[in-house]
Amino acid sequence: MSKRLESLAGGRLAYIARTGEKLSLWLANNDGSEGKQLTPDFEFIEELRTDRSGRFLIFSARRAQQSHLFRVGPDGHDLRQLTHGDGLAIDSDVSPDGAWVLYGSLPAADPQIPMLYRVPADGGEAMLFSEVSCKAPVYSPDGSRVSCISGREVIILDSQSGKEL
Repeated sequence: MSKRLESLAGGRLAYIARTGEKLSLWLANNDGSEGKQLTPDFEFIEELRTDRSGRFLIFSARRAQQSHLFRVGPDGHDLRQLTHGDGLAIDSDVSPDGAWVLYGSLPAADPQIPMLYRVPADGGEAMLFSEVSCKAPVYSPDGSRVSCISGREVIILDSQSGKEL
């Protein structure tokens, strides 16, 4: 399930809202006042995450029939694409220390087998996180484990090695 609302420090909210035919990323006060659109040029945004300190927002957006993860500051500046390639990058979570973004990807070669990848939150090369076919990753509060869905089961992985526990 994709989140569409994140609380930020300073009494602000980041959220996904429909703007015409598009879904866009917005920022507003907790009461909904002073709404500001942060991402006007994406055709569709699927999910929204933030690191625990609220330094940045992560979202999955479609461009040219592909879904990639993007990072933007909570003020709408410093937009950068984190993932590349032919896969569909979705279902992300940010590590508790804010260093990594873990995400599920449906590879173009075999879209029936979701795999987990991770990419540095500041940008860089994405790498396969686990050999286990899995989706919807969630870090444990202490960052030592990751839960994910494999078939119809929830499994637990070591957050460093990606190995099943």
